[in-house]
Amino acid sequence: MVEIKNSILRLNGKPLGRVENNKLYMVRAKNRHFYRVLESWCLNVEIVNSGVEWFIINVSEDGSQYRITLDKIKKLRSKVNMFVSFKDEHQLAIPAKCWDCYAKNNMSFPVFIGMPADEFVNSASGRWRSRLIAYSQTEISL
Repeated sequence: MVEIKNSILRLNGKPLGRVENNKLYMVRAKNRHFYRVLESWCLNVEIVNSGVEWFIINVSEDGSQYRITLDKIKKLRSKVNMFVSFKDEHQLAIPAKCWDCYAKNNMSFPVFIGMPADEFVNSASGRWRSRLIAYSQTEISL
């Protein structure tokens, strides 16, 4: 269960980030929260459905920052199967190519501007391409 109290977002009692102005700020280690198989940052489904509009990851190893809007996540979800499970957690693998990326020394201008959902789907390859094919063959309600 997601709870936001005193600006701290908790999932099942565990603090996961700070909410300010409808933005969720999280500190994540790339070696623990980046799913290399799909080159994606993973977020719990409950967090994505918590009502915040922006998701911001501060990478602990290098100080870089990744930002994505809820709107872009919704557009991706409507086009591709993003679900992954780790133990008892249900998460969304959100492609790194779709996040805006900022370097530690310049948070005012992105190093990389994330791809729109349509562009990602049209250029997807490898495991993402397999997920697109499988997704187009099934009816999944959001």
